Amino acid sequence: MSRIHVALPCLAMGTPVLFVDGELGKKAERARIEEFLPLFNRISIAKRGDWTANFDRTVPLVELRNPAEQTWRERAELLARECEKFVSASE
Repeated sequence: MSRIHVALPCLAMGTPVLFVDGELGKKAERARIEEFLPLFNRISIAKRGDWTANFDRTVPLVELRNPAEQTWRERAELLARECEKFVSASE
């Protein structure tokens, strides 16, 4: 089970997210969240225990900002427009 159900609402509310990606084992699980990973500050942990971060680790965690806040807003607006078009077409 991933933490995506916690991370995405936090992102939507503007709360900084630190997503710990522990090399999700199942391909289906990985594929399900892959597109969202660039939206988060992320620590990736390999099976050997090595880890990397996609953010500057010298920045205090309380000062982290989500790396792609504008990107998700643009995607949300696009999705809303597509839903509105679909609903309008089916009326």
